[in-house]
Amino acid sequence: MLWISSNRQSVAFSVAACFLLAPLHLLGEDTNKGPMPPPPAAAAKGGEKKEKPDFPPFDKFAKDHKEISAPEGSLWKLYYNKKTDNLLAVIPSGMMNKNFLMATSIAGGPMLAGYMWGDQLVQWREIDKKLVLVEPDVRHKTGKGSDVEDVIKRTYTESIVLSTPIVSKKDGSAVIDLDRILKSDYASLGRIFGGSIDASLSRYAKRKVFPKNLELAVDLAVMQGNRGGIRARVHYSISELPENDYKPREADDRVGFFLTAVKDWTAPHNAKTVFKRYINRWRLRKEDPSAKVSDVNPDDQIVFYIEKTVPKKYRRFVREGILEWNKAFEAAGLRNAIQVRQQTATNEFKDLDPEDVRYNFFRWIVSGRAFAMGPSRANPLTGQILDADIIWDDALTRSFLAQYARSAAQG
Repeated sequence: MLWISSNRQSVAFSVAACFLLAPLHLLGEDTNKGPMPPPPAAAAKGGEKKEKPDFPPFDKFAKDHKEISAPEGSLWKLYYNKKTDNLLAVIPSGMMNKNFLMATSIAGGPMLAGYMWGDQLVQWREIDKKLVLVEPDVRHKTGKGSDVEDVIKRTYTESIVLSTPIVSKKDGSAVIDLDRILKSDYASLGRIFGGSIDASLSRYAKRKVFPKNLELAVDLAVMQGNRGGIRARVHYSISELPENDYKPREADDRVGFFLTAVKDWTAPHNAKTVFKRYINRWRLRKEDPSAKVSDVNPDDQIVFYIEKTVPKKYRRFVREGILEWNKAFEAAGLRNAIQVRQQTATNEFKDLDPEDVRYNFFRWIVSGRAFAMGPSRANPLTGQILDADIIWDDALTRSFLAQYARSAAQG
């Protein structure tokens, strides 16, 4: 009989003794036959059991998709299923952790057609069986080599923009279903148009692949309850950032600029500000660096296209207005910095896309509101202007003409 004491040490000793005194065959060991062998592994039916792959084979998964024609070395490869309006993208493994710009514009819809909606510097991360789109912090200098470098890196971390499942692999590269991103409310248009996005009623309007960028557009179905809904076309431009010798220039408070601002915590404590404000500007180089005034290097020349939507009777004046800027550039030593080309329905520029980041456009819209805007997209790391669109509303021209008529009538 085993005596159990209320004392904890006695309990421990008694339990240990119980195991020591127990017959060994009750503990799983036969004293006559030696240690028992481990149970045999279950035999796989039909031979050795095959390990299930992490992802379905691409050829089977995308058997009803066709590759969209693209130049060699394109940014991503796209595969489209016309029947289901489904779009797959193959993200090269070499693009993981690499900076690229994802810009959004509203290409069609009530009031906001032509509006450049926003842009982000982003990177892909492959985590487990997902691709995660992250936005690195570019608003704070890391202070490389400074006493506060580690603190800055710990404080200002990257943001998670979205995650999407990897649906297959192709030659080691991740494959994702773009419907999950582009047919969702990634652009946050639901709150603008007062509704919610119905992915099942949304359709792709554009699928173009270029060597350095992709141009995709989706006609989103924005449902507004009992009122039905509207179509809002969202354009996505995904492009590589240029790698060149562009040097940022700090802004001067005496002159107005669009800016790319960063915070520099390594600035001296007696500095007036910890902000560094860089001018958003074009990369313009002289063809003859030694000349006081020189033509601009042809590779850097700013070319604006007047969209074919601009009424013919105003095109001449739009052209003259844009070229007027050449006077300011020439005063800075840069001759012929700007060139203007007219897009028509039949000329060699007819198929150029205003949302393509390679082209700068002057565009005409009819929202009924008298306004104009000239946003541009700049490299978030340097402030280098990558492309620009000038949006002009027809109502603004009508307003100017009405003011002119009143002034003329008053003598």
